[in-house]
Amino acid sequence: METDKDLPENNNSDKNLLVQALPKEKVDLTKKPSFLEKWFAPMKNKKPRKDNKFFGFMQQLGGTFMLPVAVLSIAGVFLGLGSGLQSVVTNEVSHVGYTILGFIGTIGQFFFDLLGLSFTIAIVVGLASNNAGSAAFAAVLSYFGTLAGMNFMIGVLPPHVYSVIFNSAGVEAETIKLVKPMFGFAKVMDLSILGAIFNGIIVWKLHEFFQYKQLPTAFSFFGGKRLTPSISLIVFPVFGMALVFIWPWIAKGLYWMGVGFTYLGHFGPGLFIFTSRLLCPTGLHHMLNALFSQTAVGGNWTIIQNDGTEIIVQGTLKAMQAFLGNGQMIPPELARWMTGSYILPIFFGLPAAAFAIYMAAKKDQRPVIKGAIISGILATAVGGVTETIEFLFLFIAPWLYIFHALMVGLGYIVFSLARTQIGLGGELPTWIIYGPIQGWATRWWMALICGPIWSLIYFNVFYFSIKKFDIKTIGRTAEIKTNTLMNNFVGDALKAPTDKNKKRAKTKEAKVKPEEIMAEQILLMVGGWNNIDKLTNCFSRLRMTFKEPIELTDEQVKAIGAVGLIKISDTSYQIVCGAKVEGVRDFMERKKVLISND
Repeated sequence: METDKDLPENNNSDKNLLVQALPKEKVDLTKKPSFLEKWFAPMKNKKPRKDNKFFGFMQQLGGTFMLPVAVLSIAGVFLGLGSGLQSVVTNEVSHVGYTILGFIGTIGQFFFDLLGLSFTIAIVVGLASNNAGSAAFAAVLSYFGTLAGMNFMIGVLPPHVYSVIFNSAGVEAETIKLVKPMFGFAKVMDLSILGAIFNGIIVWKLHEFFQYKQLPTAFSFFGGKRLTPSISLIVFPVFGMALVFIWPWIAKGLYWMGVGFTYLGHFGPGLFIFTSRLLCPTGLHHMLNALFSQTAVGGNWTIIQNDGTEIIVQGTLKAMQAFLGNGQMIPPELARWMTGSYILPIFFGLPAAAFAIYMAAKKDQRPVIKGAIISGILATAVGGVTETIEFLFLFIAPWLYIFHALMVGLGYIVFSLARTQIGLGGELPTWIIYGPIQGWATRWWMALICGPIWSLIYFNVFYFSIKKFDIKTIGRTAEIKTNTLMNNFVGDALKAPTDKNKKRAKTKEAKVKPEEIMAEQILLMVGGWNNIDKLTNCFSRLRMTFKEPIELTDEQVKAIGAVGLIKISDTSYQIVCGAKVEGVRDFMERKKVLISND
């Protein structure tokens, strides 16, 4: 009789596989899953991640800031324009003109009071995979629900418990105005941008979990996309009550962090912006900037209002709004932390670096790269989109980028020592509004003194470094003289097979925009919409997360007209498109709609 030992090895293997395949316990196949089992089945059967996506998520989170930041920039322009011109066109000179300018300032001023709510909504909308409308509604409910919960809990706290929570850790709540009235609530805490991040992420997680969940038939109307707003109505007042015992300690920690930065004196702003510029290639600089501009890390500022009362605000942007809103100039101690000195790298330094790259290029390549250099200079100097030049040297000569970050920090230190009073200056129009228009006392003329020096330093460092170390910047390699991929695409798409169609082809070619061509080529490179999981953008970068790993190269994206490529992981890339990034994304989204309609 044949035993198990006498069986061939392959039979034994087959036997083991058969045994493993047999069910270890009796399973009732006729049993239907319960209601809760249906809900939690996606979580139970979820495959483990093969890579760490935390860094990619942080970049995506930073990208959601772009919507409120863009509106904030416009609000800052109106606020600066109104307050600056009111110092010239006084009420005595022209009552009508003074009133109109006051209204212009009001347009910019009110948005600063909505920053927490705005960021909460933007984070949820930016992260939501679908049904962004209901997600935004849930975000509004979450924000006000949190305030309602805080208002209730603070109102019922016994005095001794209130004192332990709010008047400890070396700072009293009244000193930093931790508890104040907001949006009709008598006693709440301003959660600022940090609280908006917490709220937004929680709402997003709830939305992603509940947006497709169906309730039993009797309650089916409240299921699906209506479920998250309904749950937010219950969850966030409780969340606000809990925050009363947590947030004061976070706020005091931010307060002492801001105090610590003041001890760094004139070097503090330089260290801050140097760190921010080093984080810029990763996209995480938005979060650092937001901490300084909208929380106590950026300082606690006391402002005497027009009626003689004192208010205390936290963060550099809010302080600027309070000073200008009360007809006061921005003090040098505040201006040193803001972007007034940024005019040195964007208008003088980086354009000089771009010119150095052009002059260091091979003579036969200069006509080819001239367009890219000029458009990069214009985007940087006028629009403040520095990536169009920075990405020309960031990856091939990182130490030049570190030099650039040091020069940005040095500019902050020099303007701090000169006690300039320029608020914003991230792009030329804004700098003009917050510099020359605000008056001679802002010391805007320091830019005219330091600017040429910055240009000279940048040009010489870049030109001689490129030549000395043979850095392969644009125009110094065996690059294609024409955009081959783009030309091939245009040629294939617009080819006229007969003379009869030549006129029609020319008309169609005239209508094709560069953004549309680039969008089409990007979709071809990444495998189309079937492989795209998420698509977002910031001021200059197209951020993409893919379902399956792909391999993209810097040469590929440059061949279709992009500035450069940042690889986060095998499934996450950023393509630097420059100022046309919004148009590129729009055309990609339109392509998705056309595919779904087909």
